[in-house]
Amino acid sequence: MSLLNQEQLAALRGRLDARERELQPLYQQGRDRPSSNPAREPQDLVDTAEGVNEELDRAALQQHYRGELNDIAQARERMDAGEYGVCQDCEQEIPYARLLANPTATRCAPCQERRERTFAS
Repeated sequence: MSLLNQEQLAALRGRLDARERELQPLYQQGRDRPSSNPAREPQDLVDTAEGVNEELDRAALQQHYRGELNDIAQARERMDAGEYGVCQDCEQEIPYARLLANPTATRCAPCQERRERTFAS
């Protein structure tokens, strides 16, 4: 169970809400933009390559935005369940300062660093 007080939780929920408001139009803009198939349009190789790269970039951004929005939704679920602010690895409290910097954090800094070192290679 998290030891965060109601004021801290409200501040963190506000940060989650603000980030979601930033992401929603970016995600929607990418979804609303029609996908083109640059390989089907008659172009030279440079234009085709640029078109393919633009589509790959757009898809990567969409995946990133969707992932961030999912992280925000999961953070809210943890808040509602009283499980927010607890490291999923060591089950210790995640410091408030870390949550302010990254409100969707699921691990304390030492556990996150250990995970990144383990999966970096």
